[in-house]
Amino acid sequence: MKVLTMGILGIFLSATVTFAANCTERFSWQSNTASDIAGYKVRYGLTDGGPYTNSVNVGKPIPSGGRIVAEVSNFTCDKYYYVVATAYDKSGVESDYSTQVGLLVTAPGDEPYPFIENILTK
Repeated sequence: MKVLTMGILGIFLSATVTFAANCTERFSWQSNTASDIAGYKVRYGLTDGGPYTNSVNVGKPIPSGGRIVAEVSNFTCDKYYYVVATAYDKSGVESDYSTQVGLLVTAPGDEPYPFIENILTK
């Protein structure tokens, strides 16, 4: 009987470990004023300075007050990420990375969204 109980407990613990909540973060930056900008990408990873192993194309949101706000929903809650953004033109040529932002991703609404600086032209 004990073996069966431990087997059930092992399955339960395994199931608990495999579930990871997804968190969404919003980022803001000054819009790039180059005339041929087609959109932006937010890149992120777990290592300071890169590599940024994940990328989300956020398109070209309409600026509000000269700022772009984009939402990325692919984060795992309670992990520390390093994030950069890039602009890309109509030919797909991508700019250099912006200034890196580091943040602990937590439940939505816990903190104001990070401001990403220095999204350069290509």
